Parts: sequence; C-alpha cells; structure tokens
Amino acid sequence: MNRLLFTLLGLFTVFAPVEAGLFENREQHAASLFEKGEYAAAADEFDDDYRQGVALYRAGKYQQAAESFEKVERDSVRTDAIYNLGNSRFRQGNLEAAAEAYREVLLRDPVNDDARYNLGLTSVLLAEAESEKEKQDKEEEAESEKEKQQQQESEQEESEQEESEQEESEQEESEQEESEQEQSGDEESEQ
Repeated sequence: MNRLLFTLLGLFTVFAPVEAGLFENREQHAASLFEKGEYAAAADEFDDDYRQGVALYRAGKYQQAAESFEKVERDSVRTDAIYNLGNSRFRQGNLEAAAEAYREVLLRDPVNDDARYNLGLTSVLLAEAESEKEKQDKEEEAESEKEKQQQQESEQEESEQEESEQEESEQEESEQEESEQEQSGDEESEQ
C-alpha cells in the first residue's frame, strides 16, 4: 500500500507543473514570457500598464513603452513609471521630454540618484545640441551673407557692364553722327 501511495505521489509530482500551467492567470503567463526574454509577447499579455511598459521597453519599443508608462496610475509604481518614461523618451531622442520626466521624479523622490544622474547626462547632451545648433545657425548665416554679397557683386558687375555697353553704344552713335556730318559736309563742299 505504501508503495502504491508513493508511486501515485511521484506521478502527481511529475505532472504538477503541467497542471499549474492550466491555472495560470494572464498576468502570471505574461510574467513567465517576460522571464523567458519574450518581451514583446509578454507586453501583449500584461494588463498592468507599468508591467506592459517595462516589457515594451525591453523589447525596444520605446514609443509604445512611453505610452504605457504615461497611463500608470498605481501610486506604488508611479514614480518608477515616470523614471522609465524619461528613459523611453531619452531612447527616442526626445531629450527635452526626458529631462522633464527626470525632474518630475526628483520632485517626487529628491534622493533618486539614477534620476539625478540621467537628468545631468540629458542636460549635458541638450547643452551640446544647443551649442551645435548655434554653430550651425552661424555657419548658415555666414553662408547666406556670403551668397548675398556675391549676388550684390554680380548685380554690380552686370550694372557696370550695362553702363559700359551703353557708353559704347552712345560713343558709336556719336561717332556715326560725326561721320555722317563729315560726309554731309564733304558732299556740300563738292557741290
């Protein structure tokens, strides 16, 4: 009898994990997928906006992750969601929005070193981008000024050319009139 009971218990133990899968809820199934590294599939299964956002972020879907983090209302993870929203925006290249999220985290949790570090990094990158933009604007302005100056020089040369041609034309007309007067004076003296 003990042997039969032991055998039955052994069979139940072998099949227990399979049975447990049948009773897994959607969030547990999503967590299982997440643990396996199947982040996109896990994101589709999670009902919780925060967990869905984390899965989407890990899957490299930063825009969708940001949208999920923005929806989080649970107080226990709201600050973490805002921090991750900043990270998602950073990954998208939206540095201003990332800095805004990190500032909000620091208002909620002033000792959050990760948010402070990320805000500092983002601020440096924003300053560099602004400096680069100013440099590019100055170069474009200088190029525009150069083109404007070349245009003015070209117009001045054309104007001078037209004046020169007009003077030549007037001189030719004057010479032609003189020639005609000389011819007319020669004809009168012949008569």
